[in-house]
Amino acid sequence: MSKMREFYKIVTPKAGGSTVAQGDPATAAPQASGEVCEEPAYTPEEPGVCEAPEEPPAQTPNEPGVCELVLQFIQVSPEAPTIFAGKTRQYRAIGHFDGGSTQDLTGAVTWSSSAPGVVSINAGGMATAQPVSGTATITATDPATGMSGFTQVDVEAPQLQSITIIPANPTIVGGGSQVFSAKGKYSDGSNPELTSRQVEWTASPASVATIDTGGRATLHGPGAATITAKDKSSGVTGSTKVTVAAPGAGARTISVQVTVANFKGEPMLGFEGIAEFKAPGAQVVTVGGEIQGGALSFPNLSLMPEGTLRFMALSRGEPRVAPSRTIPYKLPTGGVMTFSAVQGKQSAKITATTKEEAASKVGAEGTVGINIEVVEIGGSVTAEEERRRGTESTIEWEVTWGTGSFELKQE
Repeated sequence: MSKMREFYKIVTPKAGGSTVAQGDPATAAPQASGEVCEEPAYTPEEPGVCEAPEEPPAQTPNEPGVCELVLQFIQVSPEAPTIFAGKTRQYRAIGHFDGGSTQDLTGAVTWSSSAPGVVSINAGGMATAQPVSGTATITATDPATGMSGFTQVDVEAPQLQSITIIPANPTIVGGGSQVFSAKGKYSDGSNPELTSRQVEWTASPASVATIDTGGRATLHGPGAATITAKDKSSGVTGSTKVTVAAPGAGARTISVQVTVANFKGEPMLGFEGIAEFKAPGAQVVTVGGEIQGGALSFPNLSLMPEGTLRFMALSRGEPRVAPSRTIPYKLPTGGVMTFSAVQGKQSAKITATTKEEAASKVGAEGTVGINIEVVEIGGSVTAEEERRRGTESTIEWEVTWGTGSFELKQE
């Protein structure tokens, strides 16, 4: 029996359906009139083509070859009504055909949004919620038939649900200061850190701790205080407890002040000062803060009557020498315990063509003009004269720089 060569006929869709156009059955098996192909492939780029199995079943020459493939409707999913601002969502278009079969048409349909400023969507069905609140309709359109499916989506700003303060319930020995931060838990599952513009910090009682707008708490003596962060817009709050403990039996409360100068005798700037107090049989008290105007203050510390103080200065910016020194201390009968710290210095004479080369030759750490002094022996010269001399000229320089130690004493 020879193969029969016929064309599929165009089939008018049922109500709500779409027409699938004709094709050449040279590679497909004709079906009995009115029958539907099993799981036919739907190709919107070639409207109405029905791809039949590669091995057609035997049939008689007088059986007409008709294959119906009718798109009934397009379903867009997911149908979740809400998406949070800044989040993405993948949409899919599922085609439902006559006979109950379905096919994923996500990559074949044309996607659009009724409000791209609220929700935008790309050719693959990936939607992005913009940082605004609003409503948009997401539509998937079959380019062959013009049939569409749609869903509506609302964009909402994530809602703050709770605030967690870090660190949680710390115990600080001796006092000093503690920096706290706040993290928010939002309805979209995110946990960002909240800035000082978003939250308001408070501490109670003030006799134990006070706190600034950036979350740095100053501790005023032994006891416990509650630290609270409140979101300015929603009123949501979070809190934790800070406990100030004495380093040991017999500790007394006293304020400490340290004046700090660099190797030139000028107020030290751009450093953080760290003070570490130790005493036999007691816990170590470590406090720190930014050196401002060449001074550092630690109010209401709880310290043992006698012990040792190690003071160090750490650069907060450009890498520099970190000087330190340890000396014994003894609490005064009252008032403030004061210390002075002056960075040590070292000098050397060297022959070089430039100031930078001279500093490098003597091994000085830092930057010329900032924490390294280089002076030409016999008098300084202008930059113009230095350039005029050229790179071959050798000059004798005196280099002075700060060392890694302090001259530290209790006043």
